Amino acid sequence: MSGNGGDSTRDRILREAVRLFADRGYAGVSMRDIAGVVGITPAALYNHFSGKAVLYQAAVAAAFADKQERLLQALEGAGEA
Repeated sequence: MSGNGGDSTRDRILREAVRLFADRGYAGVSMRDIAGVVGITPAALYNHFSGKAVLYQAAVAAAFADKQERLLQALEGAGEA
C-alpha cells in the first residue's frame, strides 16, 4: 500500500495529520478524515495511534523535529538559519 517512496504507514499518517491539523485545526479533523486521506481504514489508524490526542501530539512533534534539527545546526554554525 506504500507507493510513496518507501515511507512507512506511520510516516504517511503523520505527514497527512500535520497537513490536516494545520489546515482545519484540531476540532476540524477526525480520525476517519486522516484514515481516508492516508488510504487506510480507521481501525488500521488506531493500530498506529490509540486516539486523536495521541496522534495530534505525535504530529506536532514530527512537524517540529526537522525544524529543531536545522535550528541546532545553525546555532552550531553548520547550516543556514
